[in-house]
Parts: sequence; C-alpha cells; structure tokens
Amino acid sequence: MHKFIHITILSLLLILVLASCKSRENLTPTSPDPEILAAAQAVKLEITQEGLYRVSLASLGWDENTTQNLSLTHKGQPVPYELQSDGSNTGLVFFGQASDSLYTPKNFYVLRQNSEKPKIITAQAIAAPEQAANSYIIRTLHLEENHLYVPKVTQGSTWHWQKIIAPQAQALEFKLENLSGDPGLLRVALWGATTAPTSPSHHVRLRLNDQVLGEAAWDGQTWQILELEIPAGLLKDGSNTVEIQVTGEIEAPLDIIDLDWLEIDYPQKADHLESQEIFRTPQGSVQLSGFEGPLTLYEISNPSEISRLSFPSPAAESLTFEGNPNQRYLSVTADGYLQPDQILPLVTEPDLRLETGAAYLAIGHPDLLAPLDALLQARRDQGLSTLSLPIEAIYDQFNGGLPEPEAIRNFLAFAVENWGTPPAYVLLVGDTSYDYYGYQTPPQANFVPTFLVQTTFGGETGSDVRMVQFGDDLSPALAIGRVPARTPQQVEVFVRKTLDFERVSRGAAWNRIVLAVADRQEQTFAQDANRFADQFSGAFQTQVIAPEAGAEGTNLQISAEIEKGTLVTAYFGHGSVNMWGKDSLFTTADSTALKNAERLPLVLNFTCLTGLFTHPTEESLAESFLFNPQGGAVAVLAPTSPTLATDQSFLWMTLVTGLSQEPIPLLGDLLLQAWQQVPTISTSATDVMQTFLLFGDPALVLP
Repeated sequence: MHKFIHITILSLLLILVLASCKSRENLTPTSPDPEILAAAQAVKLEITQEGLYRVSLASLGWDENTTQNLSLTHKGQPVPYELQSDGSNTGLVFFGQASDSLYTPKNFYVLRQNSEKPKIITAQAIAAPEQAANSYIIRTLHLEENHLYVPKVTQGSTWHWQKIIAPQAQALEFKLENLSGDPGLLRVALWGATTAPTSPSHHVRLRLNDQVLGEAAWDGQTWQILELEIPAGLLKDGSNTVEIQVTGEIEAPLDIIDLDWLEIDYPQKADHLESQEIFRTPQGSVQLSGFEGPLTLYEISNPSEISRLSFPSPAAESLTFEGNPNQRYLSVTADGYLQPDQILPLVTEPDLRLETGAAYLAIGHPDLLAPLDALLQARRDQGLSTLSLPIEAIYDQFNGGLPEPEAIRNFLAFAVENWGTPPAYVLLVGDTSYDYYGYQTPPQANFVPTFLVQTTFGGETGSDVRMVQFGDDLSPALAIGRVPARTPQQVEVFVRKTLDFERVSRGAAWNRIVLAVADRQEQTFAQDANRFADQFSGAFQTQVIAPEAGAEGTNLQISAEIEKGTLVTAYFGHGSVNMWGKDSLFTTADSTALKNAERLPLVLNFTCLTGLFTHPTEESLAESFLFNPQGGAVAVLAPTSPTLATDQSFLWMTLVTGLSQEPIPLLGDLLLQAWQQVPTISTSATDVMQTFLLFGDPALVLP
C-alpha cells in the first residue's frame, strides 16, 4: 500500500511484437441502480486486491434491522465477517482474497439477506506483554510481470516475465524503506525452458547488491523455486538490485530459463504503520507504533477462519503483542479499510433452477444475444424449445458470481439432471482469450470463457467440449458450438448466413459436392484426403486437390471450387492459426475474400491450430470463414491444438458416415456422435475430442 517499486531491465532479451489486435467493441456496461441494490436480496462484491474490506449497509440501501440475518459466501462457502457501528452507520467487515482463478483477475463475494447461518469473525483474547523483544515486522515484496505466454508449461503459471539465455544475467532493481537491518529472505521462481543431453541442464547464480547469495542447478523443463537467506544489513534503504545469472558454466549446449517472479521478505521497522498493513513477525513479542488513531489487529493465516485479536485496552498510539512467525497478521486503522471495486445485484432472474427446460440454449452477453431472435424462431419452427440465457445469471447462480467456465458446466449438468426438457444443443455466443488477465490485450474480450486444458503436443489450449463433460466421464453429453463474436454485427452475419444456408441449400446441386484439400508436405495427408472422399456414398460427387509442395496458385484453385459450391470442404495437412499448410496453401486473406454467400460449405479442418479463437491478437482461420459477410462458411470444425493425423481419423471417419446418411442428421448430432467415438483410453486421441471445436450452430439443418 505504501511501497514504491521501480524495476530496471538491464538487458532486453526478447521483444514481443504483437500483431494487430482483433477488433473489440465495448458492450453495454452494467451500472447498478441504487434502487435496484436496495431491493436486492443478494449482492456480489467485486474485488481485485487482498485486504480487509468494509461495506456500509446504508450504501446498499438495506435496512440495518436485517443485520442479524446476513451471510457472506465465496463460491458457496461461508466467509467470516463482523459488523461495526459508529452509531450512525453499520459496516460489514471481511477479509477478501485476490483472485487465484485462471480465468479472471476479479474475485467475488456474495452478501445475502435473510440467511440462517452467518459466519462471524471470532475474537481472540490476547495478553499484551509489558515490553517488546522486537521492533520490526516482516513484509513481503512480490515482483512479477507477465509478458511471455508459454502454453507448454504443464504445472504452474503459463505466463512468465522474461527469458535469460546463458551466459547472460538479468538485473532487477527495487526500492525499500525504513529497514531495521535484520536478516531477510529471497525467493525466485525459475522455469527451465530447455533440455540438454548432459546433466545439469541449467545453472544459475543469484546476487543481491553484488553479493552472491547462492546458486542452483537442475535438469529439464521443470520449475526451480530458490529460497535464499539474506544476511543482516545487506538490504538497504533506497535502491537494491537482484541479479539472476545463467552462468553458461555447464556442458549444456543451450541453457535458457524463464523468470516468473521473485519475492523479498524484508524486515521493516514497526514504528510507522500505514492505515492497513499485512505482515508477519519474528519470534517473540513485537511493538507496533506510528499509526494514527485506534488500531485493530487480525490474524489472517487461514482466510476462512480469521480472528480479531482482542487486547485489554484499545491501541491508540502503540500496541505490543506476542507474535508467531508462522502466522500472517493484518493491522488496520479506522480509515484504512478497502472498498469493493463494484457492488452489483446478484442476477437471480430468470431462476435457472426453477426453469422447466428447453432443448436449445443460447448463452452469452445480452448485447450479443439480441441479434439471435430470428435464429431462435427458426429453431422453434424446427420443433425445438429454446431459451436465451444471459451469461451473468449463470455465473451468479452456479459459481458465486465468478466468470469461469465451471459456471457453465455446473449449470448444464444441473439442467441435464433436473429439467423436464433437458438441453440437447448449446450455442455459446461471444469471444474469449487465453489472456484472461489482460496482460497483452484488454480483458473485456472475455465474453464467454472457455476451459483451458492441457494437451500432449500443444500444452494449454481452449476447449468448449469440456463444458459438456460431466463428472468423471470424458465423453461429451451435449452438442455444443460457439459463435466467437466480439460485436453484435458479427452475430448478425452469423445468423443471416445460417438461415440463408438452410433456405437455399435444399435441393441445390452443389449440396452433394465434397471437396478435400491435402497438404503434400507429407504423403499421408493426401492419402487421408482420398480415403475421406472415397468413403462418401455414390450420391456425392467428390474432388481432391493435392498440389505438390510449394506449388503456386493453389489458394486460387481452392477459392474457385468453394465459390462454385460444396456441401463440405475438408482440409488435411499441416496448419497454424491463420493458414493451411506450411507454405500458405490457404490463409485468412483468402477466406475473407470468398464471395460465395449463396453456396456456403461446412468446412472441416483436420490439421492443427486453425481454430485457436482464443489468440488475443490474431483472427483464426475458423473465425475468418465464419464472419465473412460475403461468403466463407456456414459452420467450421477446427482445432485449438496440435494433434496427430492418426488420432484425427477417429473423428473424420465417423463424420463421413453421418454425412452419407439420408437425411443427414443435425450438425451437432453428427459431431456429438463423432466426439463420442474417439477412444478416451488414448491421451492424444482425447486431445482431438476436446480441442476440435464447432464454430457455428449445433442445430444447423444440413440438406
């Protein structure tokens, strides 16, 4: 709260160049009406910072006579609080934790009226020693920046600060003040980014203010958390410098480490406390002083069981107590309480636990759901009952307000188990990004989150399929698709294309044409494309485009065939976020240039990464197909991860069988059956099932 941190980077090892960002649009913000808050039986308190908070009941418009019936929870678990009154205003005080979620920097606490089981902060009587053995406290300075996304880290953070390549060093400068001169502790989190045929793979040496504190050596792509003692007097008031040296003194041909974070436990004189402080103590009694007004002290080691330390007399100018070095304490003065960033009414309508159900669900931000009316009517005309659900209601009713994908899965599992008409088709409407905290781009792109799952070859990536896997069963239970829209206009394009396709494709000659495209960088891709085409029934006309590696003009040939009209266009080969093939067989520039609005195909991508819609700055090939207003595709199946062609075959063989039926089932039914046929005993095959996502309507009617 009073720390000034200055960081100097002595050697810049990596420049992260961001591509032009996907266009974003700020949708209608929610701003609470005081009358709505006053009428609410429950509100959610949004915070981003650890500390002690005070919420005035008068600011909520709540009757203070209801204070005996309040409860505070976090993700459904009770959180202790206490009520403080100054005679004219009653405030609810609680300890709030910073978010530890993968999916949001915000944390939410739910405050309800008319609860039967409140949890109250306990008071712990403390005898104050007459004299103090220590006059300092131990504070922790945490230094961390997040510039590098490293998805292949299998445990721990995938966002790192910077790379250090042997034989180089990185220096970090920070400032401290009011030090007592006692010993401290340095902790550094390092990720081994390389492996080596010799042992060890990595060797680092750490210095503080030019004095060597220690070194470490380890093997492979693993974490190393160093904890080194800081001798008394080495830390100084003002600027201090930690140097992390990757020595190059080992036989490894290449030694690269990533710095994630570092922490310094430093001894600070306890004679000038700020209005709110979090600290630990040395062994023995400690005297706190230098604060203005009465001081209240809490023990916060276990946030779900915090206690207020009660002393024989109020602490007006100083306070002495017996400290425990294994516990964390928080001191606060009357003006030191934090305020929530926002207080919002809990969305309790519609009450999703009382719904009778619907076969077709659309879930998203209200501004993105609004353009769906015509599509929902078409689905009702098709015989499906429909519900359009604001994502906030799902967060609030099934995840304590936290915007996490678990909320959607919890809700869908409940609906399947309890609704009279359980859902069969789920359409997620809204984009998201693996950069949930906004390290590279603003976090407002997170309209509808996706699960971050670990994969064999790609590490962390997005999976919507995980939302329809319930319990321990890896087999998806529902057909799910996504429209990764960032604006209502993109939703309008999707709806128009979907309805136009169902209107014009029936009976058209082109709806029995199948195009397979193969990357000839490897011969197996052409073999798979031909096998795919050959398995269609005689009712279909098939064509395979398999140019020699490096051939020019293939993109024009593919575009021409798509514009003539195909029911299915499938690609087999190497791929990346925005292209087919290593040599740019077909790119987002080609898909956005297509003019085939009256002849839209279903595009199947049996490749890698073309469905990585979670990239914060690049538009994926799948998105460019879907949102092309003049053509492109009616729906796209595309992966968010690298996988093996042999594992992908489980998916496409089942899809061919379904597409050859008369009549062809709904797209979501086809895909659900294909997902379910992937053998989950194989980890790499399971990756295919979880990362090949549908971009489009799962209830799409195929001709």
